[in-house]
Amino acid sequence: MRRYWLSPLVLFLSFLLVGTSLATPADQFPLSLRDDLGRSVTLRQPPQRILSLAPSNTEILYALGLGDRIVGVDRFSDYPPEVREKPKVGGMIDPDYERILSLRPDLVLVTGGVQRVVVEKLESLGIPVFALHPQTVEGVLDSILTVARLGGVIRKGWEVVGALRKRIRAITLKTGKIPLSQRPTVFWIVWPEPLMTAGPRTFIHSLVTMAGGRNIAGDLVGPREYPLYSMEDLIARDPEVIIATTDAHGAIGKLSEKPGWRRLRAVRSGRVYFVDPNLVHRPGPRLVDGLEVIARLLHPDLFR
Repeated sequence: MRRYWLSPLVLFLSFLLVGTSLATPADQFPLSLRDDLGRSVTLRQPPQRILSLAPSNTEILYALGLGDRIVGVDRFSDYPPEVREKPKVGGMIDPDYERILSLRPDLVLVTGGVQRVVVEKLESLGIPVFALHPQTVEGVLDSILTVARLGGVIRKGWEVVGALRKRIRAITLKTGKIPLSQRPTVFWIVWPEPLMTAGPRTFIHSLVTMAGGRNIAGDLVGPREYPLYSMEDLIARDPEVIIATTDAHGAIGKLSEKPGWRRLRAVRSGRVYFVDPNLVHRPGPRLVDGLEVIARLLHPDLFR
């Protein structure tokens, strides 16, 4: 995993030494970085025509002030509102490659995992492509700094990440003092049938932990980031809180028909919550919004 942490003193001294060079993109290029698929990607100069094939990457670009360089996005990118005016190039795993070529991007941002085939195809077309696949909240902050370096706006990257860290700290300073015995157990519903949850290698697990909860699937070890979970295990673990990302797929309706559902502590106490999936499923700047929402749900007495 990439790390760009510097102590405040070292960061301050580095600004003094390099002066305004951080704001001069040309001074940082040629630039070679390793992406989250382990590939080394080299850019000869700051990209001016960027294409995003993931909503999270689109949101990162806008947060860094690079929205004017975006020449195209996937059809799921819908935030911020102005992105709706950008040309659409299809889905995340089935983009229109001819359309992409016509937009002449000098950098395409994708995610890891499901987009590996897309990466290979774009490479074969001679298009620079960089994959981001963070698995923790800290990894998301790393991704923002990486995109800032790729775009030649590292100073803006530190500014954005600094503001996000301040908000995260406001949460963790309070939740960090909560004894383990007082942290509510949480079950996160990713999908109802088959029942799927968030394992320990996901940023959702990080959000629950930072918000002062205990993910009951946090001890699962296996190859899947979002593993299947049996109804029997759910009943046996009997979580205090259940969180689902909206009910668009009828998650609660389907699960409420299962034997034992109504006996769960979370159901009996009315602690079954819904959150906006765009705040917790997109590894971008709004993930901190999601953290604040979850913290209020788990500890309403601390976060009114």
